[in-house]
Amino acid sequence: MGRLGFLAQKTKGKFAADQYIFTSDDGKPVAHDLYQASAAGRPVSDEEAGGKNSILAVAVVRDGKSWTVEFTRKLKTGEKTDMEITPGKKFVLLLAVGPAQIWNVPHKRTARWEVEGFAF
Repeated sequence: MGRLGFLAQKTKGKFAADQYIFTSDDGKPVAHDLYQASAAGRPVSDEEAGGKNSILAVAVVRDGKSWTVEFTRKLKTGEKTDMEITPGKKFVLLLAVGPAQIWNVPHKRTARWEVEGFAF
């Protein structure tokens, strides 16, 4: 499982993060558009938080421990659950990789990174 998240600014935990979780099911890519409604715990689907799935296209390739993920979405979706992406504007990039393919259960061995000041 791979996770990518966007935060307009640093918050407590991951609160208000626009998140995307990518898995594969029988070799087919699966993508989830999620929102972090609380500082801790698992994110909820955008639909549960009042938004919608904004992923337009996705490709996921897993080769051993390596993941390659490509996806598209609008830079500005107009949803409170999605961060507006402005080229050159800095934000906090969240990354995580875990061994399980089930995204909505706790993972004990997840590697996580935060990159402050990231910009497209």
